[in-house]
Amino acid sequence: MSDRPAPPDLDEAALARGIRDGDPQVFEQIVRNYGGRLLSVTRRILRDEDAARDAVQDAFISAFRSRRQFKADSRVSTWLHRIAVNAALMKLRSQRRKPETPIEGFLPSFTEDGHHTDRFVAWTERGIDLAGDDEDARSWLGPLYNNIGWEYYEAGEFEEALTAFRLGLGIREEASQEAQPVEIARYAVGKALRALGRSDEAVPLLERAVAWAEAAGAPDGWFHEELALEYAALRRDADGAVHARAAIPLLERDDPDFVADGERAAQLRTIAALE
Repeated sequence: MSDRPAPPDLDEAALARGIRDGDPQVFEQIVRNYGGRLLSVTRRILRDEDAARDAVQDAFISAFRSRRQFKADSRVSTWLHRIAVNAALMKLRSQRRKPETPIEGFLPSFTEDGHHTDRFVAWTERGIDLAGDDEDARSWLGPLYNNIGWEYYEAGEFEEALTAFRLGLGIREEASQEAQPVEIARYAVGKALRALGRSDEAVPLLERAVAWAEAAGAPDGWFHEELALEYAALRRDADGAVHARAAIPLLERDDPDFVADGERAAQLRTIAALE
């Protein structure tokens, strides 16, 4: 997905606070960490792959809607397991009353270790529809548009990625009480614009993100790196060199993939050497 690594997993106490607060990033982590496990549970009950995925989706939606009833002394895994079992049993009762034809691709497909497979875009689009219909779930929309944007970006569908990223940015500007998710959304829009050869439009977004991070006392290597690449695309070599030199030590500290990716590191060092 993006060059930015996923945020570190939160401990149980932080997850509990995030659940009760409706923190979209916490629910992203829950989907990422528990999706595969819940799918195993619903598979055993329903013995139908599509119905099992449907039950997992219902479980996550139920978890979000009932988040205020989550008790701080409960384990997240136990809470989700109970919700998933109930969702699967309800699905089973519904099937017995009214047999249904499974709808292929309705929910995300998970590998055994919980990672998404190629149905993730279709599932995310359905999540966007659901969140758009539920005022209480609209805080999901920013992360959902971000997720689908990176899926399109990695597939080389940059116009679609740009559309998704811009929608996510708009939602986060409207709803976010924290600046960081908004600036990360600007970064994503900038990357998509550069991929489309439109770095002149991307530069103001990245300049704003870099300025925010510096003012917050938390300089961001990914922001500096992307701004350096945007400047390089516009042949603004001196400006690019400044930000490449700022990015390198930050990425060496914060992004393990940067050191491992020789081509990426070499490109940034080349820009840093330009004047």
